Amino acid sequence: MASSTTLRLTNRSPKQPIKRLPASIELAAGATVEDVKRSIAKQSGISDFNRIGLFDPSTKKTFKDRRARIADLPAVSDAGEVLVKDLGPQIAWRTVFLIEYFGPILFHVAIVAARPYIFAGGDQPMSNTQWLTFGLIIAHFIKREFETAFVHKFSANTMPIFNVFKNSFFYWTFSGLLCAVSIYYPRSLAAKASEPTIDAAGTALYLFGEVGNALVHYYLSTLRSAGSTTANS
Repeated sequence: MASSTTLRLTNRSPKQPIKRLPASIELAAGATVEDVKRSIAKQSGISDFNRIGLFDPSTKKTFKDRRARIADLPAVSDAGEVLVKDLGPQIAWRTVFLIEYFGPILFHVAIVAARPYIFAGGDQPMSNTQWLTFGLIIAHFIKREFETAFVHKFSANTMPIFNVFKNSFFYWTFSGLLCAVSIYYPRSLAAKASEPTIDAAGTALYLFGEVGNALVHYYLSTLRSAGSTTANS
C-alpha cells in the first residue's frame, strides 16, 4: 500500500448490514486494524468502535490483532477491501471475568448466612470442615478477582455483551449455587466429616496448587509486552 490509500468496505452480513457504512475510507500510512475500526465507527455513526468487526475478504475470518497494520495483511492489500460487521453491544473482557468470579463468592457467602432460614437444622453450627472449605473457596475466587484486575493482560478490548451470561452460567450455577448448597447443607458429607488429618493434607495441596497457579499466571503476564495484542507463544 502507498502512504495513503483507499480501502473498500463491504457488509459481512448482507441481511444485517451497517446502514450507514461508507463505500470506502481513506487510510493514512501505518493505519492499524483498530484505526480502521475507529474510522468506520465514526463515519457510520456508531459510538463504540469495538462493535466493528473486520473480516478477511477471502477466508471470512476475523482480524483478531487490533494493532496489526492493514498494509501487512496480504488479503486486504491484494483485494483493497475488507468485510465489516456490527458485532452488537460490547463489554470489556476484564469486566466479564470480574463478574464471573464474583458469583461464587456471592453465593457461598449468601448460603452460609441464610443457613438457618433455608435448611432444616440450619441453626446448628457448621463443622470445621465446612468452615475450612468455605474459606478455601472464597480465597480461590478472591485470588481470581485480584489476578483479573491486576495481573492478566487481554489481547482484545471487548466481547459481545451476551457472552457475560454464557460465561457466568457455569461459575454462578455450579461453582456457586450448587457447590454451596451441597457443602453447607446440615447433613452433607462435609457437615459429618471429622478428619483433621485429611483436612490438613487437603489444605496443603490446595495452597501448593494456588501458589503455583498464581506464579504461572504472573509469569505468563510478563511474556506479553506492554500494549501487545497477540497471544503468547
